[in-house]
Amino acid sequence: MTELFIGIGFALLLVFTTRERPVSAWIYTATLPWLAIIYIAFALYAGDLEALGQEIFWGIPLVFVAMLLRRGSFRGSVYLVACAWLAHGLYDVCHDLLFINEGVPKWYPLLCAGFDLIVALYLVFVGRSLDNGNIRNIATTTP
Repeated sequence: MTELFIGIGFALLLVFTTRERPVSAWIYTATLPWLAIIYIAFALYAGDLEALGQEIFWGIPLVFVAMLLRRGSFRGSVYLVACAWLAHGLYDVCHDLLFINEGVPKWYPLLCAGFDLIVALYLVFVGRSLDNGNIRNIATTTP
């Protein structure tokens, strides 16, 4: 359970260091593909081709959505980014129920889920004060 609180702490650190900076809109979309890539790297580390295929299968939608949202500037985009973070947090929690990737450290899914949850909640919170919920406006608004 400590892992969850460590993940939450890292997420709070990210949120408070990027608030009110132009980089904040970029950081929340650009880091989404890395969430999938980390799991892929764990499968590569373990040398498990079956897990690698599963990680790619489950990770491709997140990478696609992240690329779309990174390029897009539209109404409600902050909520779509928040949903992507929340979906990955759910993936973290359910990961071992879907399949086993021996390369994933036992502590990692819970740490990552805590991180993802806080980022998603922050994006929903800050989205309420954004003009049209556009993530590009995130750095210009102080919640």
